[in-house]
Amino acid sequence: MAHLKYENDTWVTDNAGGSHSLGAELELTYFLTDSIELTAAFGIIEAEYDDYDDGSVVWDGESIQNTPSYSARIGAAYYHPNGFYARGDVRSQGEVPYYDNVDAEFREIDDYITADIKVGYRFKGYDIYAYCNNLTDEEYMTSFVSNSSKSLATYGDPRTFGIGVRYSF
Repeated sequence: MAHLKYENDTWVTDNAGGSHSLGAELELTYFLTDSIELTAAFGIIEAEYDDYDDGSVVWDGESIQNTPSYSARIGAAYYHPNGFYARGDVRSQGEVPYYDNVDAEFREIDDYITADIKVGYRFKGYDIYAYCNNLTDEEYMTSFVSNSSKSLATYGDPRTFGIGVRYSF
């Protein structure tokens, strides 16, 4: 399992001597009617270092960094026979472990929930749509790495609106 750390003004990736992970994922799709689709997905994972010493920290038994404890999604879609459709999804991601070099302790990025919507019209191979991702403008961190002098945090995208056209043949 690779691990990213910051040394001497350079990001370095090194490998653990051993790690393990155990998880499960379930995804369901159900058509309530010919026009209404319900979906759900859930995944859970436990991932730990078995043998890893980076020279300053022994990671044995700690959760593998940047691996969420779970992911989940529920959604509903409506498809009209004339080509109009609408879809909404709610997504959640569980806590994500990381090591904070500044405080020399293991921590977790908080879990978060986002919602997305999309409406469109399909005809003759075309799909014209509008969407809004992160509808509630949730502020959330997706990853974090640090050392004694620098930190790098990655954040999820803010509320985003867009339009698109797709053609399939």
